[in-house]
Amino acid sequence: MRDSKDKTNERAVKGFTLIELMVVLGIITIIATASIPQVQMWTGRNRGKAAVSNIISDFAKARAMGSYAMKTDDGAAVGADTRLERQITGLLFRKTSYVILQKDPTTTVDWNENTSGFQVLRKAALPMNVSIELLNTGATNDGGGTSPTLEFTSSGKVKQSNGLLVPPGAGAGNLFCNTASSPLDGRRVLVAILKASVNDDKAMWYQLEIDSTGEYFVCVEPGDNGTAAPDFQGVNANILEM
Repeated sequence: MRDSKDKTNERAVKGFTLIELMVVLGIITIIATASIPQVQMWTGRNRGKAAVSNIISDFAKARAMGSYAMKTDDGAAVGADTRLERQITGLLFRKTSYVILQKDPTTTVDWNENTSGFQVLRKAALPMNVSIELLNTGATNDGGGTSPTLEFTSSGKVKQSNGLLVPPGAGAGNLFCNTASSPLDGRRVLVAILKASVNDDKAMWYQLEIDSTGEYFVCVEPGDNGTAAPDFQGVNANILEM
């Protein structure tokens, strides 16, 4: 007969029972399922923040290019004196991308990266599931047609694609983030509304404001994944630290 010590060792090497394994798998499934919304929200927030950061940076680049971009033009006649003529720099916003362009002052057609007469200096795609829904109240599009564009003058001022200066405080009235009034009220020249889709139902919304000097203010608020942005005055709206 085996002694009690042998029986104890036998019990020690026995594995998990099927019920024990099912309980562990059930717990893991519950934890994973509960974590998915948080992971999706984290991913959407970071993609949106990356898009906002890139737009702020490229706004500054386009503004700088507008102040010094020159081209050589030897005129229409052979042997004419060489002269310097300033190019016009524009920042064209599509729904899922944006482009820094330059054009000759004599080019009168609408800003379009696919049209002759425009030089593409930089084209940036937005992160996956991120879109620019509005730019200064104008709707964006990816169809290749006209889309909101800002022009930069040599003096640092910003114009709309129709050639008119963007009025200080672009957008109707003052803007808020939760209960905080925007510090750029009265001097912003750009207001972009971005959406970072989290899933079929939810999205992170961003309200990006920039003034003519490049100073910015960003508000983020979770909302529905629809076509209408929140008003950024809800209790869940927060100032985004870049």
